[in-house]
Amino acid sequence: MFKELAEHWDHFRHHPPGERFERYYRSRHHTKRSVGKKALLVGTGILIMAAGVVFLAIPGPGLLVMMGGAVLIARESLFVSRLFDRCEPRLWQLTKWCEAKWRNLSLGGKALLIVPFLLLGAAALVASCKILFK
Repeated sequence: MFKELAEHWDHFRHHPPGERFERYYRSRHHTKRSVGKKALLVGTGILIMAAGVVFLAIPGPGLLVMMGGAVLIARESLFVSRLFDRCEPRLWQLTKWCEAKWRNLSLGGKALLIVPFLLLGAAALVASCKILFK
């Protein structure tokens, strides 16, 4: 299973940003899948992306988790894969801009940005524990 996932990831990441989602969609869409399997994959992708959003607020690999969910969704929808291809180069530019701004921030400025995310993550953890362990 992990070998197959690694092969899919290698195939996906070797295409240039702005083209990789549609190319992945086209490479995976040569076989017909049932509507149920497509719905299951898209639903799983949405759940994984939602988990990635949570991981953005707490220390963790949020962007990688969101990318995994996006790949699952894009492999089943040509419209979504084209949308992601349009957004990806802009997101990389935004990431580089944020990284440059982060490097220029003072230690106090970095703390002012990190502390609210840590508090938000702690609040999400407490809320999820209360919901799960009632």
